[in-house]
Amino acid sequence: MRIRNKLCMGAVLLAALANSPARAIETAGTLFVDLNASDVTAGSPTWANAGTLGDFIEVGDPQLMTIAGGAQGVVFSGGGDVYQSPVGAPAELTGLDPTRSIEAWVLNPTIAGEETIVSWGHRGGPDGSNVSFNFGSNADYGAVGHWGGADIGWGTNPSAAQWHHLVYTYDGTTSRVYSDGVMTNSEDLGAGVINTHPDTKITVAGQLDSDGVTLTAGLFGSMAIGALRIHDGVLTDAQIAANYAAEVGNYPQPALPGPAVAAPLSAGPIHRYSFNNAAGDATGGVLIDSVGGADGVVLGEGTSFTGTSLKLSGGPSATAGYADLPNGLISSLNEVTFEAWVTLDGAQNWGRIFDFGSSDIGGGVGGEVTGPGGGGEGKDYFELSAGIGTDYNAQRIELRNEDPAGGGTSTLDSTVSTTFPQAAHMAVVFDEAGGLFGETVVRFYRDGQLVNEGTTHIKLSDINDVNNWLGRSNWAGDSNLDGSFDEFRLYDRALSSDEILGNYEAGADTVNVVPEPASLGAAAALALALIGRRRRR
Repeated sequence: MRIRNKLCMGAVLLAALANSPARAIETAGTLFVDLNASDVTAGSPTWANAGTLGDFIEVGDPQLMTIAGGAQGVVFSGGGDVYQSPVGAPAELTGLDPTRSIEAWVLNPTIAGEETIVSWGHRGGPDGSNVSFNFGSNADYGAVGHWGGADIGWGTNPSAAQWHHLVYTYDGTTSRVYSDGVMTNSEDLGAGVINTHPDTKITVAGQLDSDGVTLTAGLFGSMAIGALRIHDGVLTDAQIAANYAAEVGNYPQPALPGPAVAAPLSAGPIHRYSFNNAAGDATGGVLIDSVGGADGVVLGEGTSFTGTSLKLSGGPSATAGYADLPNGLISSLNEVTFEAWVTLDGAQNWGRIFDFGSSDIGGGVGGEVTGPGGGGEGKDYFELSAGIGTDYNAQRIELRNEDPAGGGTSTLDSTVSTTFPQAAHMAVVFDEAGGLFGETVVRFYRDGQLVNEGTTHIKLSDINDVNNWLGRSNWAGDSNLDGSFDEFRLYDRALSSDEILGNYEAGADTVNVVPEPASLGAAAALALALIGRRRRR
């Protein structure tokens, strides 16, 4: 009830402020950080700080860009690009129960569970010793991570691909978060819960590992930041609303895409498997690629052909059946779309739709596993899990580049309910330079509809794709899929939302390509020839 009342009061206050004359930015206590993308130094090796802490130093290569709509932002790739303060966070922002306010103008094209806007302290505990202000979707720590149970989510998540004025305040006992001038969530922690590590640099778009120095892989911000301010005092509700109203005109919103409209493919797949082998035991059966000639084989136990599909029965990867496709199908590409028509028959632990990659040990060399069993930890891969663990009302796409170690992991989760048996059309798109900032975007579609999308810094060429499997994971401890494949396709490009909806409506048996112009029949050709003769006379 308190939050609902706050929202109503905030709306009235914002309406009044919108009609008031332009006013100066409100501050609270000392303004240590005041970074703005409109400064000429933004995106350069040293970003001038109008606050008292000193100028921020570039790590990696953040870029200043003019975003669609016209606003300027410093764009962080999510792959290690950050800015850091020249010295550690001031004493006023660290230690036991330090009051503080953080404001940021942020546009996040796709929202992961935890993406860092700014942080200091470090991860690793004890509870309450880190501070990371986030633009993430996780209900527990999507807004602020303090480490431990003192975290907080947004309550109502800010929308993707739009500019937002995001604020976090801590008054010594209570955390509050605000979006576009209105408080969306709060948590009363009580005194003595927050005790932030000292002597660590303030890091924009990143967090620090337990050593207080190393940047934490996987939690970088992939976003544009238009402005960032850090105060050691607590902004009031009225001040936050006033600052939002004063600056919102500087951040025109990019246009959002409209709904998909079913359309034919501009070009067909480069590999197509239709699984229309004669009914019977499928073990050892050849899977014909009717387009690219990259035939696969069925390995393991408990598999069968139905005449229109390949049925897998699930079970441990040491024995259970799966489809093994040839090596190197995606690592030579710049973009790819995976497309499958499947029926899910039961939950298996981390059952895979596809997993293209390699393992740390195997029956062959270079991470290749040549039959059931073998393998251990997945090292490089691009995979889609039908369930997160055995929860098939959630799904996961993951790219990993740890062969050699250090390339990192990108994860994209979704929540689509599943009732067994469940027939589904699934498509995963890897769209190089397809994001709002020219970043690589991964999109997941279910039954023709976009479910979720996220960014990745991993390239297809980073993946050692020697275990290209349908229904099996590159992690030996995961179970194989319990379900049937009706069709599986690969495209060497990023299909559009319109094309994917068109494919879903056309169904598994149709390659929904733009038809070639019809050739002239003999009679029509003769008629044209006669017309030409008459004209010449």
